Amino acid sequence: MWTYAQWVRQVYLGCIPAYPIGYLLVHCVRDDFFFTKFYVKRSDLAPSEHLKEIVENEFDNLEGDVQHPRLHVTLTDSLEPSVFGGFFLKNGAEIQFPLAASFVDIEYARRLGGHIEMDFGQTRNRRKLENSSSIAEEMLTRMMLSEKAKKFIVQSQLQRANDGLLFSLPLFGWAALSTAGYPMLLMLSRFIGFTASFVASLGGATLAYRELLKKLEGFAALRTDEKTVRMGRQYEEGAREYLATQMAVGRMLKKVMGSEGKLRIAKNGDLLADAVPYSRRLRAIDQLNLMEAEDKEID
Repeated sequence: MWTYAQWVRQVYLGCIPAYPIGYLLVHCVRDDFFFTKFYVKRSDLAPSEHLKEIVENEFDNLEGDVQHPRLHVTLTDSLEPSVFGGFFLKNGAEIQFPLAASFVDIEYARRLGGHIEMDFGQTRNRRKLENSSSIAEEMLTRMMLSEKAKKFIVQSQLQRANDGLLFSLPLFGWAALSTAGYPMLLMLSRFIGFTASFVASLGGATLAYRELLKKLEGFAALRTDEKTVRMGRQYEEGAREYLATQMAVGRMLKKVMGSEGKLRIAKNGDLLADAVPYSRRLRAIDQLNLMEAEDKEID
């Protein structure tokens, strides 16, 4: 019979592969099964034919080897796009674009439905804009993306879907942190017992991992921005226009949300919860241009 201490150690060791299994499940199984309803979150709206056409054209511009060119294009209520899976997986990738990427014009945006709901990361932070209101009219106007901005955001997400490193880093990060927590569990158990040491070790690893995920998300944004901007002048201009539009939307939201907006959004429109705010991404593009100019002078 195992002792209580052995059970605690085995439970902790069992938690180490639990996250990678869940991570792969979320990213690899996106079809309509009864269990996917618990984690697959998409907008009920279908992407416009215009957006699909841009995705198809930009897919042809994607550099690098595409092993499994299966792509599911959907929409999200979030202000930022999301990528699930990747072209290196058998099931391919799903890219969720923000509603604004699907807008053809203001009239099309108005026809999307009785209201537009935007997600700010948590259920309690969701906001609905009634199309009949003047606030919604101004918001829709600010959300409109230029063609260059749409091409940039589409290409950048295609780049991310084809980047195996960005897909793997969260798995490596969890493996390192959770494994490092095991000797901590053994050491703390000598002083505070196995139950408390289990909670402290696993809780510490989880909190550290949450912070790591924020860093990785910021790294992913800067990496995909750089790879896309390097593809040509039109993508650089699209990046600037996209980020400027997002900041304009942020400034509008700050007014709409009142006191809560002051806590979540900076004066320039940056979302304070973002690991890498829009303004920093713009500065990174400026820095990239400066480095390229210096390289040309050296040559």
